[in-house]
Amino acid sequence: MEKTKITEKDCGYAEDLFALLKQSIGEEEHHIGNFIETKSEKDLNKLNEARKRRTNLMLSGLEAMNVKLENQEWCILKHICATAMHIHELISRCSMTGWNEIAKRLSEVYKSLYLSYLDILGVNEKNISNKSQA
Repeated sequence: MEKTKITEKDCGYAEDLFALLKQSIGEEEHHIGNFIETKSEKDLNKLNEARKRRTNLMLSGLEAMNVKLENQEWCILKHICATAMHIHELISRCSMTGWNEIAKRLSEVYKSLYLSYLDILGVNEKNISNKSQA
């Protein structure tokens, strides 16, 4: 059986990976918060498990897209996803309180982060595909 790969530069896959990484980073941050409050070894172990899971998800996701990161790109990618996750939360909160202008400004920052994420993955207007093997 031939091994199938994700269509290179698959826009849907890149978007799903972005959402997945944001959420896995969010899980990590919640475990950090619990550990800070409890100082419990159980919470510290959960934090370490979440970090390993996020690392594995990043490795698997990047491998599927045949992305090789250089220099500080791994860490930059992680921080882009973390920042975008928090902006996502703030946009939701602003929209619920009627702060639409702030939500609009935050959405521009979010868009910029997403474009930076795509750039690190090597996705651009010339090679992006809306076709998926999913």
